[in-house]
Amino acid sequence: MSNDSFLQLRFVGDRFSKQSIPFGILPGIAHFKALIVEASRIEYLKHRRNCKRISSRFSPSIELRLTAIKEGIVQVGISMDESTTMPLSAKQVNYFSRGLDSLVRTIDKAGNGEKIEPPEVTEAMSIHFDVIGKTLEYGEEIHLIRPDSIANECKSSVFTRQISAKLSSTTPTDDVACSDFVVCGHISAFDQENNTLRLQLHDGRRFEAAISSDLLDTALDAFNGYRRGLQARVRGIGLTNSDGEVIEISKITELSINDPLNISHQLDKLRKLSDGWLDGEGMAPSCDGIRWIEATLRRYLPMDFSPVYLYPTETGGILLEWSIESTEASLEVNLESHTGIWHELNMQSGEDLEREMNLDEGENWKYIIQHTGGLG
Repeated sequence: MSNDSFLQLRFVGDRFSKQSIPFGILPGIAHFKALIVEASRIEYLKHRRNCKRISSRFSPSIELRLTAIKEGIVQVGISMDESTTMPLSAKQVNYFSRGLDSLVRTIDKAGNGEKIEPPEVTEAMSIHFDVIGKTLEYGEEIHLIRPDSIANECKSSVFTRQISAKLSSTTPTDDVACSDFVVCGHISAFDQENNTLRLQLHDGRRFEAAISSDLLDTALDAFNGYRRGLQARVRGIGLTNSDGEVIEISKITELSINDPLNISHQLDKLRKLSDGWLDGEGMAPSCDGIRWIEATLRRYLPMDFSPVYLYPTETGGILLEWSIESTEASLEVNLESHTGIWHELNMQSGEDLEREMNLDEGENWKYIIQHTGGLG
């Protein structure tokens, strides 16, 4: 589905009088997509009160297109293009329409001096409003027009630098900035049709981001090597906090592949975790536990052992995973009791094995080597 009348943005001001958009405006335009998605999520949760999380299938690809240039005015059309492999239901489309209507209405309320309170503007939305506002000069306006607005809804609003200040001050954002960043992580999902990927960082955080066509081959290689621990180095533009930590990715500008991580490097990253690393939950592995598992792995695993990737678990343990050819194997390690649960699944035969192990006993490590050595 493509709806070219989903939203129209008209840019008014001296800089747009030559029927062109200054390059510095373009990063701000991209943030309208994030605002639309966030407003739609609010509408979704509002009507599904028992639901606290939203499936990734909820968000279609929203494409920004320059659809028309009128005399003295630059007009940009935003269309909602959905993946043909994951079609949206009528209800989902309705949530996006309602979310966009809510966004236009909120901006209009701010322009009229009405009070704006959460959840009309979330912290994430206030950040995007701030970024867009900083691309505008005083006296410039962005007119948001909803040709297909639901009956009785506000069909247009005017966004300015002053209105941006009102909306971005609704929630505290002083410690957040839009800046260039470099991170390393794993590409755990890749949508070739929509040129989007999911980047998973070492601390468990995940980000959805669009990539340009010239990076597709590299992204695909990194995605295919996900189970082998292949790591991607990503440079881009996004929102970072006062510590320089990325909290949202707006655009990926460079993508390259790093060598698979060695065990010591992975454990160093686990040492940096703190309690609450998983969306406010999740125990961090103890330093003593990490020292024990590192010494144990060095003692029992050969240097040419099959590539293994280490993940933190919610309960403060560590998960070791192997996935090569038709076999997937994992070892969930309890760092306090020095025990583990071994799980092995043959994807072809369907054979599923599970057993408990005392990881201070060498015989159990011989078992692990025998059952994964043939995978490398």
